[in-house]
Amino acid sequence: MTLRTACAMDAIRAIAKDVPEAIVGAGTVLNPQQLAEVTEAGAQFAISPGLTEPLLKARRQALSIDSRY
Repeated sequence: MTLRTACAMDAIRAIAKDVPEAIVGAGTVLNPQQLAEVTEAGAQFAISPGLTEPLLKARRQALSIDSRY
């Protein structure tokens, strides 16, 4: 589900809840706040059109990955 529409977050939540066997992902994730929101909504993966240092750092922190790697 791309984050280009206002209803994207609600759609991610609904799909994750109503279709538990589905692998739900989020696209067009641009910043750490969106990454946190899609994760909270139930997205199992996220795709960004460009990797930024703040986005990478946020994901590493969420996964408890050592930032040296």
